[in-house]
Amino acid sequence: MRKRRKMSQAGSVRTDLKETSRRRVLSVAYWRFFVNALLVFCDMFSFILAAVVVLMTQSEINLYSSRFHFHINLWAYVVVCALVWVFCLHSVGVYHRHVMGDGYQLNVLLFKGAVFAGLMICAFEFILNIYVSLLSTVLELLCALLVTMVVRLAVRQFVLFKRKRGMYSYGTVCGRLAGGY
Repeated sequence: MRKRRKMSQAGSVRTDLKETSRRRVLSVAYWRFFVNALLVFCDMFSFILAAVVVLMTQSEINLYSSRFHFHINLWAYVVVCALVWVFCLHSVGVYHRHVMGDGYQLNVLLFKGAVFAGLMICAFEFILNIYVSLLSTVLELLCALLVTMVVRLAVRQFVLFKRKRGMYSYGTVCGRLAGGY
């Protein structure tokens, strides 16, 4: 009788641990998704802001595709370029979870993503034969890069502040395999 009671208590402890770890995993997955979604939104917004300011100051707001003979709405062009921006940042690994705390590595990846985005945006403009000057494209990318770096710095400081208060953190298990070095 006693053995059964001890076994049932041990089983309930295992169940409680499983439930606690499941809640912990879901909590970590939730905030990780939230932070990445916020970063994607901020990156898109920073590119849209930079591109609109640059194109308006350069007086290149009337976009026309001479190859396919249609006018392109400025907002549609900027949103497509912002999606290209986010895709290029994702392709170089900016949204990886461990990059958030790495200062210079994040800036290197942002620069690398900006170079890839510049190539893709130039190809997009060439395919549609849109007359946007190379200076405007480069200024768009540089301004977007600077705004993104500032936004990332602010988000990183916010996350670090919250981590000091016990939020947005997760445990790390350190160990080695049996017989390992």
